[in-house]
Amino acid sequence: MLLISLTGGIGTGKSTAASLLRQRGAHILELDEVARTILDPGTSATWEVGELWPQVVRDGVVDRTALAGIVFNDREALAKLNAITHPRTWQAAERLLERWSAEDRDGVAVIEIAILADSTRRYGSHLNVVLGADTDVRIARLASRGLDAEGAQARIANQRPQSDLVELADAWLDNSGTLNDLASQISALWEDRLAPYARNLVRGVRLTGATRPAERAECERCRERLAHHGVRAAHGADSGELIAVDGPDGPNGASNEAALAAAGFVPGEGCFEVADPAYRLRIR
Repeated sequence: MLLISLTGGIGTGKSTAASLLRQRGAHILELDEVARTILDPGTSATWEVGELWPQVVRDGVVDRTALAGIVFNDREALAKLNAITHPRTWQAAERLLERWSAEDRDGVAVIEIAILADSTRRYGSHLNVVLGADTDVRIARLASRGLDAEGAQARIANQRPQSDLVELADAWLDNSGTLNDLASQISALWEDRLAPYARNLVRGVRLTGATRPAERAECERCRERLAHHGVRAAHGADSGELIAVDGPDGPNGASNEAALAAAGFVPGEGCFEVADPAYRLRIR
């Protein structure tokens, strides 16, 4: 199954993009919704939160508004909360993704995640799709949710600037325009990249794809994905080539094949090559 991370700052339209991808047949995992269940009454995470901040837990129920007030402008408190919730959130998410993959091996799963840039899973998916939008558009969208301009600007300022997300993006969608504008971008992304990428992966061979060599940034994202799955690679002399340096059991170990597949690579002629149809990249 092709795994996509969908991210972007507040007010960029992640939920709208996810809905459009669902219409194309993608499975959508809203990580925030999974995270909310981690602090349900009776969970171990709720007990740990109560140990740290007893004032926000009453009768086994977390006062989420009070908790948000504590961690919103306190990085140390937020780090403590994340240490409780993040591992459990990803464990629950992975169980769901495993079930979807078993049921729909050639499908596409999308993880809607608000803060990918600071996550240890930022290169855990086959592809990162990043949404951007002009600041005034984002503020207007947040205003429609009941936030005043000052509150909206504070929320935006509290997140990474959009420019920091560029290096993460395998695909960048500009959602400053209309719903139809975004729908057109989603349609093109699905037809030209996501659907053929999923087919290449499930067949285990790159049957569809462009012939242009990967650009340096594309090589680097692939190298980061390989590292996430335990394979260390160096840039080759050719711009469209990576060299495996080390892996789970050496550069040519058998278990590397599973790691390479998880990073989006399929067997080629005397090498592995990226299944992403947008460009060509080999690893030897």
